[in-house]
Amino acid sequence: MKKITALVLAALLLFALAACGEPGDTGLKAGQQAPDFTLSQPGGGRVTLSALRGRPVVLNFYTTWCPPCQAEMPDFQAIFVEYGSSIHMLGVSSGEAAATVDAFLAEKGYTYPMAYDPDKAVSAVYNISFIPQTWVLDADGVIVEYFGGMVTAERLRQALDKAF
Repeated sequence: MKKITALVLAALLLFALAACGEPGDTGLKAGQQAPDFTLSQPGGGRVTLSALRGRPVVLNFYTTWCPPCQAEMPDFQAIFVEYGSSIHMLGVSSGEAAATVDAFLAEKGYTYPMAYDPDKAVSAVYNISFIPQTWVLDADGVIVEYFGGMVTAERLRQALDKAF
């Protein structure tokens, strides 16, 4: 019985990791304008990507159940605190209910701005077929760097250096 339980757990873990970390081509490239969108945010209100112009943007698509997403979120929080008002950060929860995201954020204590994409409409525009995915945009909304899979604070700093 223990072997079967272990095998089932291993299979579930492999499935989860395959769904949330396998790089692929999004079709969006450095030098292109990032597609605009408007999404609802925790606590009410809405955010429009083009309204964030004037400062570089770190745009991250994630889910609360994805281990690589969870692993990189402390680095996003650190970058948000480190860079302060010189950048915009936006985490976009892909395909999850607002209540699920809100509970996760309350538990973890992340304070950088988030948005909901419960029906994956924006995720589809960005060709999100795996998570996490992160784009760094310059102050004009042009893609400077793309990260398919988990990204570290150091790699974000390097990308942000290009965006300024």
